Order: sequence, then C-alpha cells, then structure tokens
Amino acid sequence: MQTSYNIPPELKDTIPGYLSRRDQDIQALKTFAANEDFASMRSLGHKLKGNGSSFGFDQITEFGEQIMKACDAKNMLEINRLISSFEDEVVNIKSVVL
Repeated sequence: MQTSYNIPPELKDTIPGYLSRRDQDIQALKTFAANEDFASMRSLGHKLKGNGSSFGFDQITEFGEQIMKACDAKNMLEINRLISSFEDEVVNIKSVVL
C-alpha cells in the first residue's frame, strides 16, 4: 500500500474532484462487468490509463492498462479482481491525500 504520491502542485486543488470521478468509474465498471460489456470496460480502462499518471497516480494508469488487457482476453475473473483492487487503491489514495 502506497503512502505518498507525486501529485503535480498545480493539480492539488483538482484531486478531490478527480477522485470523485474515479468513484463513478468504479460503479460504471461494476455495471459494465455485470453485463459483460467488454467494449465499455475497455474504453474506461483506456481513459484511466491515459489520466492516472498525469495526476500523480501511476497505479491508476497501471489498472487502466490491466483492465484493457483483461477485456481483450474477455477474462471476467481477472476483470472482477481488477475492479476490486482498483476500488481498494482509490480508497487508499483518498486516505493519504484527502
């Protein structure tokens, strides 16, 4: 579990909103997973891959990439594991930075 993050100073004020949107992403991923909507999960994974590191959260970028790969393989077991781990990571990030 990470205890510090390299958040760019100019983005510090945007972090609460950014993390709130990740909560929305988690709920969306759960809905997409329940419907086995691989295209929507992959699209959301791509978004996470693209924005996590920009805000100082490399783990979010990694989760996005892993979600994309699991969707390509249509591996629901891995997707569900990743969603749970992603949710845990967002909770951890909040406990550290908010």
